[in-house]
Amino acid sequence: MRLIKTLAFILPALVLSAQTAKDAEAFVKEAVAFVKANPREVFISEVNKPTGRFNFATKKTLYISVYALDGVVLAHGAKLSNVGVSHMNYKDMNGKFFVKDRIDLAQKAGKGWVSYVEENPATHSRQNKTSYVELVNGMVISCGIYQP
Repeated sequence: MRLIKTLAFILPALVLSAQTAKDAEAFVKEAVAFVKANPREVFISEVNKPTGRFNFATKKTLYISVYALDGVVLAHGAKLSNVGVSHMNYKDMNGKFFVKDRIDLAQKAGKGWVSYVEENPATHSRQNKTSYVELVNGMVISCGIYQP
């Protein structure tokens, strides 16, 4: 029984640590292509849907989050309760406005990486995280990975 509990803790951490920057960037680019080929509402629904291709429940490692330029969450592939909530003033564990940084970067450069510190839900430890973002159709599309 103890072994099962240990594996239940370790396996999600291994899956999450297996993510790479290339994976996150490719996943955002896949989402951008989907947005360009479909109406905005279809994309948002696909991200929010537990069986959607951009949802954590389907991918098990990565998910997409989508923000309006005012910081309101339009879609979230891991936590549906975030939808409709402004995250513009959310701070990371070091006090950095990481969502504002995503939006600012997307508006200035169109795409790029934002780093911040968050609690990794698999390990319950403070960990560096980086998110790749792209601006498309007035939305900031994002996917993050925890750093080893």
